[in-house]
Amino acid sequence: MTILTMGAEEEFVLVDRVTRAPAHRAPEVIRRATREFGAPVQAELFNAQIEICTCPPPFVRDSSPREGARRSSS
Repeated sequence: MTILTMGAEEEFVLVDRVTRAPAHRAPEVIRRATREFGAPVQAELFNAQIEICTCPPPFVRDSSPREGARRSSS
């Protein structure tokens, strides 16, 4: 039996509210957001960008071909 998951991720570019230039503050924003929201906030490629991921519910796939591809727990 294989547990499959699907989630969503959103990426945000941090910008200075006055100049609209990239604000290289990702580590600070990640620390504060994680403390406040408990959300899975992660670093991205650039220091002015962050990513927030959802925690997906698992779906179970039965490895038996006669049972079908997906099963519901209900």
